[in-house]
Amino acid sequence: MTSGAGTEALDRVLAQHFPGVVPHVVLMTSADPDGFEAVKAVRDAPNGLWCFLTYGISDLGEKKSTHPALSGLGYELTLRAHDDGTASPPDWPIVLLNNLARYLRPKKYDVVDEEPLIFNEPLTVGIPTRLTAIMFADDVQFGYGMDTPNGYVQFRQAVGVTQDEGMYQAGLGRSRLREKILASNPFLLTRLDRSSVLPPAV
Repeated sequence: MTSGAGTEALDRVLAQHFPGVVPHVVLMTSADPDGFEAVKAVRDAPNGLWCFLTYGISDLGEKKSTHPALSGLGYELTLRAHDDGTASPPDWPIVLLNNLARYLRPKKYDVVDEEPLIFNEPLTVGIPTRLTAIMFADDVQFGYGMDTPNGYVQFRQAVGVTQDEGMYQAGLGRSRLREKILASNPFLLTRLDRSSVLPPAV
């Protein structure tokens, strides 16, 4: 994985929020130019979750972005999943994050405005789930973002949502959906067994 000022800045964020916890590092294939270089997963045992952070949507080594204020595309993705007690992080969040990056990067998709991605099919293969869409929000633990030597990096938390929740957010419910999910899910975990927080359509 590329080392440099960008990597070090991201590592400091993990160390600040999860002191003393050694991340699990998953390197991605170098043959996929639209993916990212790595995912680091940290177990947050007190809160019963795994936190995943991508490396490589922003500039990890020297600055490559032509935007003077941004590092790479200006963000990295995070995701939180339930800790089921196993020693290693689950695989499906890594696959999901990589698929998201491969979709977002060629389009230079802006995840800042919280526009949801609605896929009309389950987010996972082989694991049943009602979640068919992704919303993006400020990361619940890292906050909005940070300055790095290569430019600004936002932390955009990917949160799996149901079809009706995605449609609700795409309409009038942008910040409202986040608040509805937070009421019972304070870390915005992507829980594959979750039902919609919205009332059934009449």
